Amino acid sequence: GQASSEAQGVKRPHASVTQGSTTTEAVDDILIAEFRERWSLNDDAENKLRSLSPALQHRVMVDFEAPANSSDVNGRFIMFCVRTAKEHPEENREQDGDRDAAAAIAAGVEDPAVAEFIVHWCLNERGAAKLLSLEP
Repeated sequence: GQASSEAQGVKRPHASVTQGSTTTEAVDDILIAEFRERWSLNDDAENKLRSLSPALQHRVMVDFEAPANSSDVNGRFIMFCVRTAKEHPEENREQDGDRDAAAAIAAGVEDPAVAEFIVHWCLNERGAAKLLSLEP
C-alpha cells in the first residue's frame, strides 16, 4: 500500500515539496519527471513548469489537481501555472526578465496581441521564443 511504499523511500512526486514553500532551491529533475509522469504531461507542460521560479515550481506541484476525467490535463496545467504566477508575482521575480527587456523582445514581434503578452508577463528571450514556436 501507500504507507509501505513510502516506508521504502518511494514517494509520490510532490511528497517532499512543502505547502507554501518559499525556497529558491531548484526542484530536482527527478521530482519534475515523476510529476510529469503522474499527470501524463507533455513537453509544453513540462517546459512551462521549468520556466517558473523554484518557489512557483514547488507551489504548482503541491497545489495542482485535475479532475480524473479531464481530457486536457496539459492545458489545465499550463493555465494553472499562468494563473499561479499571476497570483504570486513576488515568487516569480528571479525568473522574470525585466519589463524593458521584454519590451525590446516584443518590438520584433509582428502580432500585437503576442507582443502585448510578452510585455505583460515580462517574458525573457527563452519564454518569448517558446511562445512564438507554438501554433496559434
